[in-house]
Amino acid sequence: MDPQVAELVHNYKAHLGELTFNSKPIITNLTIIAGENLAAATFLGAVIVEHILTTHNVGHKLPALYLMDSIVKNIGRHYTAFFSEHLLSLFSAVHATADPNVRASLQKLLKTWVGVFPADKVNQVQQWLHGQQQQAHLQHQQYLQQQQQQQRQQQLVVQQLNANIAEAYTLVTSGGPPPPAGAG
Repeated sequence: MDPQVAELVHNYKAHLGELTFNSKPIITNLTIIAGENLAAATFLGAVIVEHILTTHNVGHKLPALYLMDSIVKNIGRHYTAFFSEHLLSLFSAVHATADPNVRASLQKLLKTWVGVFPADKVNQVQQWLHGQQQQAHLQHQQYLQQQQQQQRQQQLVVQQLNANIAEAYTLVTSGGPPPPAGAG
């Protein structure tokens, strides 16, 4: 790698590290830098991909995805082609660690990618997301069924306990256990 490109990548990575929340000024600055350095598009794109896939702080993933979105929508060209190849892995990496509010934001973002990224890449993400939603629905249904089964078991235990209590009460109030069958 050319020393100037290496320095650019190093500085870009440092600036990207400052993107710890959805900051329009930082995203705009990083987008401008990406636009001014089209010859290094693959390297800068790789920095963003690596950041999203490897950062452990969940709150830093979505702003980096917004950066990718900004670069593609404002600059396009080489960046669109590069990010298209990583679209599913990037989206799923953010989605996997997201809370329900972030997942809702991701769904809104995905809708804006129609016509921006190649249709087959957007469709891949949409199909993956649909599968995740179906899986979550099935897991919720299984959870509800387990809860209902536990409630039925608890009701049976309570009924058995009540029967035992009633039998003990009858014994106490009648003066003792009934004589064994055949005695007498």
